[in-house]
Amino acid sequence: IIEIIREYEISDKLGYFTLDNAGNNKTSMGELGLEFGFDWEKRWVRCVGHVVNIVVKQMLYGKNPDAFEKEVFEGLHTAAKEHEVWRRRGSVGKWHNFAVVGG
Repeated sequence: IIEIIREYEISDKLGYFTLDNAGNNKTSMGELGLEFGFDWEKRWVRCVGHVVNIVVKQMLYGKNPDAFEKEVFEGLHTAAKEHEVWRRRGSVGKWHNFAVVGG
């Protein structure tokens, strides 16, 4: 990226960067900030869609979304079993079941 910015002579046009929260993006922004002399933390705008996605997954699936999805989608052979897995999620699971069955 640094080479391209230099080749096109656009370093003076760099503004804000919208990226998700991946660690490699933090590293990239740090390198760009050092190279072109800007405060990378102020110019790194976290992607709202990514943040919302993380929050919703936490609300729906709890602290381990992969384990919950595995429990729901692997080895369940009846709707009743899936209904029970969601019911154990508390109020969010009850709303899920209402939307799927009652909606």
